[in-house]
Formats: sequence, C-alpha cells, structure tokens
Amino acid sequence: MHSKTLETSLEKVSHILSHKYGVNVIFEGSSCKTDGNTIYLPSLPENVPDDLMGAVRGWCDHEVSHILYTQTELGPYFQKKHGRQAFGILNSLEDGRIERLLSEKYPGASINLKEALQFVAKKEHENASGRSPFNHFTAALYTRAAGRPDQDWVAPQGYMAADAFSEEIEAAARAETTEEVAESARRIWEQLGTDLKKEDAQEDDGAQGGDSSDSSEDQHQQEGDGEEETDDESPEEKPESAPGGPEQSEEQEEKEPQGKRGSGSSEGFSSEESPMDRLSSLISKEAEQSSTEGSDSYRVYTDRYDVVEVPEQADGYDYREELKSLESYASCMRRKLLQTLQGRQKVRWLRSRSRGKLDPRALHRLRTNASPKVFRQQRVRKGGDTACTLLLDVSASMRGPQIKLCRHLALVFAQTLSLLEFPTEIIAFSTADRDLRYEISQETGVSEQELARRYSRIIPLYHAVFKQFDEPWKKAARRLGQLRSQALTPLGESLLFAAGRLARREERRKVLMCLTDGEPVTGAWNEQVTFEHAREAVKRISHAGIEPVGIGIQAECVQDLFPRSAVIYVLEELTHTFLSELRKVLSQQ
Repeated sequence: MHSKTLETSLEKVSHILSHKYGVNVIFEGSSCKTDGNTIYLPSLPENVPDDLMGAVRGWCDHEVSHILYTQTELGPYFQKKHGRQAFGILNSLEDGRIERLLSEKYPGASINLKEALQFVAKKEHENASGRSPFNHFTAALYTRAAGRPDQDWVAPQGYMAADAFSEEIEAAARAETTEEVAESARRIWEQLGTDLKKEDAQEDDGAQGGDSSDSSEDQHQQEGDGEEETDDESPEEKPESAPGGPEQSEEQEEKEPQGKRGSGSSEGFSSEESPMDRLSSLISKEAEQSSTEGSDSYRVYTDRYDVVEVPEQADGYDYREELKSLESYASCMRRKLLQTLQGRQKVRWLRSRSRGKLDPRALHRLRTNASPKVFRQQRVRKGGDTACTLLLDVSASMRGPQIKLCRHLALVFAQTLSLLEFPTEIIAFSTADRDLRYEISQETGVSEQELARRYSRIIPLYHAVFKQFDEPWKKAARRLGQLRSQALTPLGESLLFAAGRLARREERRKVLMCLTDGEPVTGAWNEQVTFEHAREAVKRISHAGIEPVGIGIQAECVQDLFPRSAVIYVLEELTHTFLSELRKVLSQQ
C-alpha cells in the first residue's frame, strides 16, 4: 500500500510543494505566511473542512507562483517611491500575472486557485462593508489580470474603474517580468482619479495618526513626479506590508514572529489590496478559531523542531556479549520459526538450465538432440514476501532494566529476521528533551496553559532509526549501544511515522510491531485526545494494509489500541514472549 494513504491532506500538500518546487514547508500554530524560502502552513486538525483545505492549497500555489515568477526585490522599492496605494495596484496585477503563468505550466493549480478565490468570496460576503472603493478597484484589477470571471462581491464601480485601464491590465497580464508589470501599475497610478487617492489618504490618516495626515493627503494629490512623492513619505511613515495592513491589531502584532510576516513571497512584497493576499490572514483567522474551539481534536503546534536521526555506532559497545546471554532464546525461536515457515516457503524451479538437477520433463530433448539444457534449479525464498518494523518506546519510564531489555529484544529481532531473510527496520520513538512552551508563549503572547489547551503536542518528536531496511543487521547492532530513554510517548504520530516508511516497501505483507510500557502521553491538557489519536492511527495503518501488533510491558492499554496484542507482566519474560508472538504473526497463526 502506498504511503500516501497514511498522510493527511496537509501532509500531501507539503510533500508536493517540497518535491515539485523545492520549497520547504513547516506546519506551525496558526501561521499562514512565507519568507520566500519557506512556506508556513497552519497546524490544523485532520478533519479540515473542504473549503478551508481548498483555500490552503490555493494559497500555497499562489505563493509558489510568487517564488517562481516574481522579482521580489522590486516591491519595497516601488512602494517607497510611489506609496502604499500604488503598490497595491502593482501587487494586484502581479498576482493575476503569476497565477496565469502557473496555471499554464501546471493545469491542476488552476483548480486550487479557483477554490482559494471562492473561499475569499465567501468571507467577503460575510464582511461586505469592510472594503473601500479602492479595495474594490484593486480586486477588479486582479480578476481581470488573472482572467477570472467577475466576482459578485466586487462592486460594479470597481470593474467600471478597472475597465478604463484595459490596455494596461492586458499588458501586465502578458508581461514577462515583474518590472514590466510595475510600469503598467505606474501608468494606472498616475492616471487614477484623485477621488480614490484622496479616500486612501484619509484612511491612512486614521491608521497612522494625525501628525502624518497632511503630508500623506498632499502627497496623493500631487501631480508631480515620483521623486516628489518619495520626499513626502518617509520609510517610518509608510504602513508595514504585512497581513492586516494599517488595521493590524496590537494583539496580532504580538502573535506574529518577526521576520516572517506577510503573505507575499518575500518580505515587503505583499498587500491586502489584492484578494489573494487577504487569503493568508483569512486562513490564519480560521486556524486560530479552530485552535480555541477544537480542544477535542489532536493538534500539533509545530513540526519544525522534530528530530529524525540515525545514531552513531557506540564506542566500546560489544553487541556479541549481550547476544551470548540470549542465544538459548534466539536459537530455539529461530528453529521453531524456520520449521513453521518451511511449509509456507515459496519454491519454484528454473528450467532449461545447463547445470543442476535433471528435469524429467526435458529428458526427451536428449533423444531428439533438440537441446542440451535438460537441467533445472531450485529457488527458495526463505523469509517469504514480508517486511517487518520494530517500533520501540524509549520514553522516560523505560529507564534502567527496561531499556536494557529493549536492546536485547532489538538485537534478537534484527539477527533472527536477518538470518531468515526478512527485511527489517528498527525505530525508537519518544519526544526530544526540549520544552518549547515558554519560548512559544513569549513569541505569541499566549500563556503556556492556553497553549496546552489548544495544542496536543508542543514538544518536538524524536525518532532514532537504529536499523534501516537495506543495511546489514550487524551495522545496526553496533548502534544499539546508543539506545537511551527520552521523554514522553507520542504513540499515534510515531506509529504513522514508522508505517509511512514501511508502506514504501514492495513486499506483499507488512508487519509493524510496537513495544510500549504505557499509555500515549504528549503533554496535552486532555490526554484522552492523545489516546484517541493513537487509536485512530492504528485504524489508518490497518486500512493501509499494514498489520499492527502491540506488545505492552505491564501496560494493558495495548489491548484497547491494537487489533492484535500481548501484555508482559514479568520483565524477564519479555524476550521469550515477544519472540513467541513474532513467530505467530510471521507464520500467520
């Protein structure tokens, strides 16, 4: 089964962007922004509404089109020279141009962009009184440049004003560079009626304070060249090009991490005059609302700091000494397992060979001299068409003798299945020893208690791949000396992580054995959500064609989570019980 069946919709979007465009994608809080190199998507629950999912896909494609086609360095220069309003015209035209280019190259992007605009339209209908005549004008410029049908939430006067500049819009839509679009925007700005310019100056007055109102209004009414406008507007006075524009609240200011603001593909190249650039703040608002209302859904604040490592080999660690004490278990279990599997091994004969055993079916060729190839050769697949993964819980409660037993078990597992030619992988899971709650609280202005209520996991995941499928088990055995206990037990996410790797294998059967000593814990306010997420993860894994098996160390919760499970109450019985269960699973008993 393909690993895509184990991914959420947002994860699929992330992989497509990473693989197709080389764009780094990070899920984090309610973020919906980009800095030109990385796209930040909101961390949403898995049951994302269809319209919001469409908006996220469309916004991602829009930002990718900026990254591919926009000369982002022109944005701040143009805004400084001609002002915020003129820059809004440039950005609306540029948004339409780049979306046309992306849709021509990737037709599927056209569908995503259409869904995103529908999301904007829905929100604009809900807040019909929130847009000024200039907003309607730039929205009309965007839809004309993008080649989209007229939107009923855009006032007819906006399209009437835009149609007066049809030549400039057409030139911008067919332009090859952002610089050409900027020339069209400049011409529109210079010919634009003073009523729209005056209105915007009055809006700036209310947003920036009375001290700058006179100079701003004078600037917009001037008939002089661009340099005179530049003199009247200092960099300190111009509004910041970030989501929310001049109307951004102080609370939003506190919650936005510095250096990653805005929905444009580069700092300074964004303007909420364009409908598509309003999309980021609309998505962020929706994500923020879902985080405060959706405390019964499993949500992760960020995946940015998650750790996946292949540990170094441990100096001075001799795995052979540990295997000696387990040889009686291992040899006995290997013998039983091999005996069980021998009756199930696939045996096939390769015929028409020049050496091997005589093939009774080909002996007639000797009499007729038809061919000297009258031999056959036997081919036996020892392990069968099965791949196995061992997922080890290395949470804090696994310290001392339990972590040692886990190492013993991993050694026997790797050695036994290697000799039987079963492809195997061994992964340890927990969370990293880094609590992000304080720094996130300081960055966002949200209390640590509230973060714990909103998000099920804030601490980074930790996965250590001790043995990969296609490497010798002895190489992995030397790494197992680095097996250490960590922190919490993010069972659901780790099951999906291991299953995603296992799903890429070509073997017909795929078995995922998980060893844990307690219930799933991620530091959530309500750990029942964490437990239900683990239960749902097991269902998704089973649906993907993978067989999950839970082994509990004095932990009966595996019986409620896994369709097949075993509980070990005496630690000394761990290795024997585990191997016994393994034999039953592999022999399909």
